[in-house]
Amino acid sequence: MSEKSGAVMVWKGVDLSKEIGMFGGNSTPMFRIIAVTDSFGHFAPAIEEYRKRLGKTLEIVTVKPERSEDPKLVVRKETERIGRYLAEKNVRPLYLDIGAKTLSTEAFATEIERRFNRSEGADFLIGGAYGVDFALLSDRISGTLSLSPMTLPHSLALLVLCEQIYRVEQIRKGSGYHH
Repeated sequence: MSEKSGAVMVWKGVDLSKEIGMFGGNSTPMFRIIAVTDSFGHFAPAIEEYRKRLGKTLEIVTVKPERSEDPKLVVRKETERIGRYLAEKNVRPLYLDIGAKTLSTEAFATEIERRFNRSEGADFLIGGAYGVDFALLSDRISGTLSLSPMTLPHSLALLVLCEQIYRVEQIRKGSGYHH
């Protein structure tokens, strides 16, 4: 991963940018979650469980949060780093936004299938504590999605998204997991 991108792939506090091969090397994962976070908090064991279940089909990329007392500066700096990463990887994620439309699991699975059929990819963006400057990323974001109208800690939102991605994969495989 390019250092100038500002995005560093981290799992359990370990910089994986030199170990990209564990996520499939040059192949593209089916699902990519880009999250502004420096830890997964006490949700890490559950996130790890879903990451293991999904294997190489899931890539989690973290963007280091900006530290400042000025929320506008935080949003601008994080958005700039995210924008460089999205441009470098040429991905157009769905941005998780509390004010966006919510979907049932079945509708989410249909949306994922539609994205795969159109070769759009199933990439997701979880912004920082103050969100992102949507205007700066509007040409790089393919849409918005809300996991809940409630405010969730970012690591819990990541866990919920991982579980729903796992559920979508089980629906696609026809397993009995989703009922």
